[in-house]
Amino acid sequence: MSSLSSPSSPSSPKRAFASDGDQGRPSKQQKLDKRDVPAHFKGLKKDEADGLEKIETFRGLKRSFVASYPGQDAESYSRRAKNVKLDEANEDEISRAAKTSNQSNVAMAAKETVSRLRVDLARMPASAQRGMANFTGVLCYRISLLQALLHLPLLVGWLWDWHLPENCVADQPEECFSCVLRLLALSYWRAPGHSGDQLPKVFKAMHKTLKSLGWAEEGQADPDEQLLFFFKAQRQELPSSVYSLVEAIFQSFWTQKIACSCGHQSVTPGTESKLTVCLAPRIPKGSLADYVKRCFSEVVPYRCDGCNITADRLKVREFNHTGDVLCIQLSQLDNFGRKINWVVPIPSLLDLTSLRHATNDDASLLYELTAIVQHTGQNGNGHYVCSAAGPDGQWQLFNDKLVSKSGVANVVRGFVPVLLFFRRKK
Repeated sequence: MSSLSSPSSPSSPKRAFASDGDQGRPSKQQKLDKRDVPAHFKGLKKDEADGLEKIETFRGLKRSFVASYPGQDAESYSRRAKNVKLDEANEDEISRAAKTSNQSNVAMAAKETVSRLRVDLARMPASAQRGMANFTGVLCYRISLLQALLHLPLLVGWLWDWHLPENCVADQPEECFSCVLRLLALSYWRAPGHSGDQLPKVFKAMHKTLKSLGWAEEGQADPDEQLLFFFKAQRQELPSSVYSLVEAIFQSFWTQKIACSCGHQSVTPGTESKLTVCLAPRIPKGSLADYVKRCFSEVVPYRCDGCNITADRLKVREFNHTGDVLCIQLSQLDNFGRKINWVVPIPSLLDLTSLRHATNDDASLLYELTAIVQHTGQNGNGHYVCSAAGPDGQWQLFNDKLVSKSGVANVVRGFVPVLLFFRRKK
């Protein structure tokens, strides 16, 4: 005879009681909110717990929708929240409208957030610029990325003013990537109390910190993957009030629209901190702006929710808001995984005004180039270097420990650009 767990059994988490004061009512009959999920459903599988949290997110979007679109069919939206997990496949128009409304508020908050950061070029003396030793022989990708990041005044300002040691929540500060990155920036720019001689020691400490956080050091790696790992580490270890500042520097918001011949339109919001631009197929005499525009306007197979007909339709994206720093990754592989052998001219100015959404009230969508990470060789090997504009406007080429003068947007012969950093031109 099989035995069944009693409602009070700890081995039956779904029937676990909520509290000592409510012994007769199992938790599955109680009204749950987001805070209840970890306490009452610890034994649930991850996908089930995620489903509960997504339902709460769904309800939050419903409240946003009701506030922005009074009189609409919010009741049907509420009913769906009881048994639907959110994903791109099963969203309806009410869901997308709620997300679009909510995104406008988030974009506005991001603009207000970044305005709190201070740019002080006096704290970045041109004489302090120098290279870093590639002490393992395969760290050129990280050195090039760090050189690019250290030449972004807004990011340096955030590291200098906001992530202070006394605000770190890590048990061991040496295991906090943000703390090590701040110390690296202060040592690089020779901040008061920080000798430039500390830079090699701090760079090696960062290597240990990244390994402790799970970065697998197996030969050559990609700077774009390293950048995403940096963002992930900061998102996990920083309070949201502090991380939101650095996130606002890079984050851009866009709206995607696909129109069907039946008159139905699909409108979907999105956000990203790094824009990936594919260089294949080649655009004859195409500029970087041409490739970016193609990325935001392309024909795709689309099944219409209105008429249920699948056909090729034009997908258009427009920026609701762009970050003060625009990071662009140039994809160097075609659709068959072959490396692209042509180089796109890199401009000193990039104008995205033609991609402005009607709701975008950014002062300017004109960007000036501030750093380029370049590569030579095949995938998985080769060498990375960085060209960056110093605080005095003079461009320098950083090749591991070697530093030499360079021209603006000057791509080194034999190298191809892979990461570009632009900052908004005031």
